[in-house]
Amino acid sequence: MSSYVSVHFAHKISARAGTTGGAPLIVTIDREHGGNLPDELTLFTDDHELSRKLADAINAAVAEHKAAQTEFTEAAE
Repeated sequence: MSSYVSVHFAHKISARAGTTGGAPLIVTIDREHGGNLPDELTLFTDDHELSRKLADAINAAVAEHKAAQTEFTEAAE
């Protein structure tokens, strides 16, 4: 199986791991110019620990990036 997903104007990204069968990794994307509902992508890894680690890694990367942007903005002022 092959699939391709493209989400443009991804503004806010977060992830979480589900507890149901298939060990879902749910990635939520709010689009800057999107509608009222966020886009959501679910991957089933069949490994709950892997899904949790991936969700943690995504959320940590987003938090680190946001902190760096805040620091840069404050330094420019």
